Amino acid sequence: MQPIGPSGDVGLIGIAVQLAACVLVAVLILGLRRQHRDRGYFALWSWGWIAISIAIAAVAVRYHVVPMVATEPVSLSTGPLVAPLHALYQAGKLAFFGFLLIGIVALTRDRPAAPRDRLAVVIAAGILGVASVAVTRDLNQLVMVQAAIAVPVLLGSIWQLTRLPEERRHPGLRVFLIGLLLLAAQWTLYVPGFARAGLPIDSVWGRMLAFMTSYNSFLDAGVLIVVGIGMALVLVEDDHHETAAAQAARVTLESAARARLGGILAAAHDGILTLDATRVVDLANPAAALLFGHGTDSIRGRPFDRFLGESDRAPLWDALATGTRRSEANPPAAVRREVVGLRESGDAFPMELSVSSFGEGAERGWVLVVRDLTEVIRARDDQERVMTQLAHTARLEAVGRMVSGVAHELNNPLTAIMAFAQDLAAAARSDEDRDALTVIVQQAERCRVIVGDLLIFARSRREERRRVAPGDLVSRVSRVFGRESNRHQVGFDVDVAPDLPPIEVDATGMEQVLTNLLTNAFQASRPGGRVSLAVSAADGRIVFEVADSGPGISAEAMPRLFEPFFTTKGPGEGTGLGLSVSHAIVSQHGGIIDVDNGGSSGGARFRIRLPFVERRHGDPPVAGAAADQARPGRALIVDDEPAIRVAVRRSLERRGWQVDEAADGAEAWLRIDVGGRPADFDVVITDLRMPGMSGIELVDRMRAVHPGLADRTIVITGDTASPAVAEFLGRLATPHLQKPFDVRQLIEIVDRVRMGAQP
Repeated sequence: MQPIGPSGDVGLIGIAVQLAACVLVAVLILGLRRQHRDRGYFALWSWGWIAISIAIAAVAVRYHVVPMVATEPVSLSTGPLVAPLHALYQAGKLAFFGFLLIGIVALTRDRPAAPRDRLAVVIAAGILGVASVAVTRDLNQLVMVQAAIAVPVLLGSIWQLTRLPEERRHPGLRVFLIGLLLLAAQWTLYVPGFARAGLPIDSVWGRMLAFMTSYNSFLDAGVLIVVGIGMALVLVEDDHHETAAAQAARVTLESAARARLGGILAAAHDGILTLDATRVVDLANPAAALLFGHGTDSIRGRPFDRFLGESDRAPLWDALATGTRRSEANPPAAVRREVVGLRESGDAFPMELSVSSFGEGAERGWVLVVRDLTEVIRARDDQERVMTQLAHTARLEAVGRMVSGVAHELNNPLTAIMAFAQDLAAAARSDEDRDALTVIVQQAERCRVIVGDLLIFARSRREERRRVAPGDLVSRVSRVFGRESNRHQVGFDVDVAPDLPPIEVDATGMEQVLTNLLTNAFQASRPGGRVSLAVSAADGRIVFEVADSGPGISAEAMPRLFEPFFTTKGPGEGTGLGLSVSHAIVSQHGGIIDVDNGGSSGGARFRIRLPFVERRHGDPPVAGAAADQARPGRALIVDDEPAIRVAVRRSLERRGWQVDEAADGAEAWLRIDVGGRPADFDVVITDLRMPGMSGIELVDRMRAVHPGLADRTIVITGDTASPAVAEFLGRLATPHLQKPFDVRQLIEIVDRVRMGAQP
């Protein structure tokens, strides 16, 4: 047993291999001993194998375990555990040779060894082991001590075996002798080999000895296996019990197979049962018992039909009775189907049942595999529901794209209609004409809201936030619902607290939210009821409150009120988008919308809380602004829609502006760039999507060549869905309006740009 040195990994592996070999042979010898307790020599040999296994295990602990648990590095000769382990190793090896010798003596003399002989071997081995370690802890020197004892013992054992009579010299004895001869030769060579350990290798003899000492554990393992096999053969051939040994092995194998089958049945997730010819449960694994709500034992002896839905019993057994057989020699019938299972409690559940028959006649039986399909069917239903939702979402996306296109196409004519109507209404006309134009403007505003709803539905409308007074929002919305009040015969109260701070919102979006809430309130209120819209300031927020006198919202509907496509209205009366879109718009503004049934008349009450903008002093006038206002302003309108150009031009000209027009970006550039200098336009109003040079290209060129004029540019567009337009508006530093827009809002921005104020 060479200490771990330069070839430490080889030594560690060798120790493990030698230990495995010793344990393997020890197990073999002990197993044979159980069958031959009257063979005294074999009992002695089994003690020897136990001793050598303990010895090798001590070395294995020394080199494999001690270094891992030691708090400090362990040397070859120090440490509190090293000396006891070395002593145990030395005593175990010496005991092996002692039991080997007295066992062979018992074999040759055909008499068992006395108990005192075994005790003498143990005591002698222990004394020699302790004494050896007391002298030296070097394993090389300990091995040489072992060799000094082992070689005479082995030679004496061989001499004893050769004295056996001829009739007992069977092949097993020859194998045993060969193993002992190899062991004696090996230990003889260990003496010079371990004596030269650490010295230079200068010859073939030295290399051979170095090889033996480096791989001594492997050599020991191989030779010890030969010795162990020889011992086993000696026993088997000497006792002539080969048949009994083979039968024992078959019994052991059969028991293992039976245990393995039982383990497989117990570990199976699916229920497995066997039925006899009368369809009574003969065997059931734990999964089957659990499935039907029984114990494993209590389910046995019960008719299986008790656990099968009544409507499935006759069809199942009829199908098995007429089932196609796989062969004439082995004619089982099989069927697999989904049936209704019954638990012990009587509860029904979906079950998959696979049935196969075995045997014939009175020996006929059935093997059943059952599986609970409750979760499978639930998952299947969930999958179908998800697929339906995906298909619905895909249809909505397709509709959204179509709606977006239609909405954008409506933007330009709506812009022109609103502009012309507002321009005509501003002129002095008869009351009848003024009323008619007011209706046109109101209906155009209504169309504008509808277009906005469509764009929000298609998620392609861009927010345009600006600072507005809460009262202005309420005023615009309440004018529309004044007529709704008369139509529904419902009172309408509006209460706006005085001196409210402004809020920075997308006015169109917030108008839509209030419109949705008021529409629902009027629809929920019965004739004679009341709807109220109140605005106040509380806790740093502007609070819009819409209340009605309707029946309120049910407890079942309350948690789902803001879900898309959820509606309490009848078919064709609502899409279920109004409140979900309102919730999204309020959330985008950093606000909160909630609802309860705390209205003054017991109806529903919606509250919107939005952050307001701190009041600021007015911006100081820009130097020269008065002079600029004294002269007529000059504007350039760029749009490929003639109606929009005419409408905007008329509105500006009524305010004293001089207006030029251009149908695309290229024509506009010819009017802007005059010999490398910018024309004296106070403001440029341009669309973005135009044939030829687009508004994006025009604005970018002005930024590069005439940045001052680019800063006085107002963008109007009806397309915010395309990525290019969205990216451009994201980096735009100049004001922009979404078509269709209110011309008065455009005029307000034009005046601001001319004065040099930021919108």
